[in-house]
Amino acid sequence: MFLPKLQLIPEDDGEYSLLSTTPVPSSFYKGLPAVKGAPKSMAFAVGKGAQNWQLPIRYEDKNKKASPKPRNVYHRIRDLKLNPGAVVVVHVVLDSGVVLGTASITLASGASEGRLATVHSSPVSFHVDVTAEGVQRVPASQCMQIVVNATPKPGKFTNPGQALQELGVVDTIQTKLHASGIEQGMKAAGGSIDPNKIFSGPSVSVGTCTASVFQGQDGSL
Repeated sequence: MFLPKLQLIPEDDGEYSLLSTTPVPSSFYKGLPAVKGAPKSMAFAVGKGAQNWQLPIRYEDKNKKASPKPRNVYHRIRDLKLNPGAVVVVHVVLDSGVVLGTASITLASGASEGRLATVHSSPVSFHVDVTAEGVQRVPASQCMQIVVNATPKPGKFTNPGQALQELGVVDTIQTKLHASGIEQGMKAAGGSIDPNKIFSGPSVSVGTCTASVFQGQDGSL
């Protein structure tokens, strides 16, 4: 979920349109207009020379007609001026500021009737950084997955605004087990975090817990 699939479409004037298709858990999620530039939390890993865009989405639980079934959210960015080898990076961002997923697309060089050849899209790879202590920084989207998987009921996850109580973190004991599980998950992902920096508990949202895990890697909390 939340990892966008990208496609570049040539326009008649030689510029490009970027089409993004992002899978989301339900139709409670709504796409908002794209914003140029990388999120502040991703400033360390935006890639040199890459064009960065934010693809905001909003969770609206007041929509009574929304379906709980998975769907796609679409974004389109027009009039991109790109040369062969150019890289465009997009960040799917919850309107609260949490980065949910990041992907990149590269405009390949090659000829086909005078037009540029096929493009390549993938989850961004230079997204991984190293902290001052030499420990790998785990991406925010992966931090969220670790937070959810460390709960007793990860299958109940529907959105970052959910309270951890809905995923089984119902008391002090479960909170401690949750923090321990996150610590182990971070180690398995190549990262590291002090469990005392993890903000968890029944009333804490998945997104808030994720932010504490992501930011806590570099000792900023």
